[in-house]
Amino acid sequence: MSTMVKVNTKVVIDGEIMKSIKNMVKSVKKNREFEVLNYAKFDIDNDVLSVTVSHLEFTLQQSFNVDAEGVGSFLIPFDIIRKVTHIKKDSQYTFQVINDNTVEFNKNGATQRINTLNVNEYPKQINAKFDYINNVSFDEVLNLNKALISVSKTETRPILTGVLIRDSKIASTDSHRLFMTKSQIKHDEDITITSTGIKKLKDVFSKNDSNIEVYISDEYIKFKTDNKTVIIKQLAGNYPELERLIPSDYQTEFVINNVKEFNQIVKDAATITKDVHNNVIEFEISKNQLIVTASDPNVGSYKNTININSFVGDDLKISMNGKYLLDGIKQIDGDSLHFKFIGSMRPFTISENDNNDTFALILPVRRF
Repeated sequence: MSTMVKVNTKVVIDGEIMKSIKNMVKSVKKNREFEVLNYAKFDIDNDVLSVTVSHLEFTLQQSFNVDAEGVGSFLIPFDIIRKVTHIKKDSQYTFQVINDNTVEFNKNGATQRINTLNVNEYPKQINAKFDYINNVSFDEVLNLNKALISVSKTETRPILTGVLIRDSKIASTDSHRLFMTKSQIKHDEDITITSTGIKKLKDVFSKNDSNIEVYISDEYIKFKTDNKTVIIKQLAGNYPELERLIPSDYQTEFVINNVKEFNQIVKDAATITKDVHNNVIEFEISKNQLIVTASDPNVGSYKNTININSFVGDDLKISMNGKYLLDGIKQIDGDSLHFKFIGSMRPFTISENDNNDTFALILPVRRF
């Protein structure tokens, strides 16, 4: 069945709606194989505008109450939407269909004619059987985005490029570090979501969306409110077991209370070795202090000391990837950082206030 296209169909939107539509398309990469996927679909029906963005890994849809004339559908290129700037709340934008392949766009009085594709070329809606799981808050969206930091950036093991939901936990790993936190999603089977789709959750939902419904099908996971929908493709394959990677007995522990100062020290050290293989920095841990060092023969060396608290166990020297450490600090995002070590060549963890529900795990780097 063809999508309805009616000449003179017209819709007027304000600045807030334009900002929402712009957020939907702002980070979608250009698709060179399917030109139609570089367009947003506008559907108008009874003063309701539904905007759809389709991608190979996700589908986004938002609905808005608008001032409209007629009923119909048309396509607008992402580039046109992205170029709309200086958006204010009282800004006014009008789209009017001239014919199957032309839409007139009025931006606060400035008129532009857009050559577009026929709306019937746009992909059909995903026709899958979804089962309701439960509702989540916006915190779930934030935690899924934190997990993106430690997914694999290569396709060597494609399953590791996604984020895992298993046993009511969110997890990600690239085999060199791991992040884990609680998930509000309760499901008996693994769900591995594409990174590209997770990024779009934050572009559609906000902290005002406190009650997001979650649905699952064989291939997709859907997040939905009354007027917003994000459908993300699941990655096929078996995600590795993770529990065996997580230490249980520790020999050295301490707490960093001044997280801001510590983050700057690590950043300064990692800058010294940013061109060194594994971006290596070193910790020298003793009862009352932590010494952070880094060196590159071509750049120089760095050394700084910070006081530590709640020290337990043995003195220790350990080397690690400075970028991974900075990423772990970002993932914990706490007022204090609790470090736990087994030894100089075993993985260590970072958590907040000894909170074992959320932690970043980092493998050390061997020094020769």
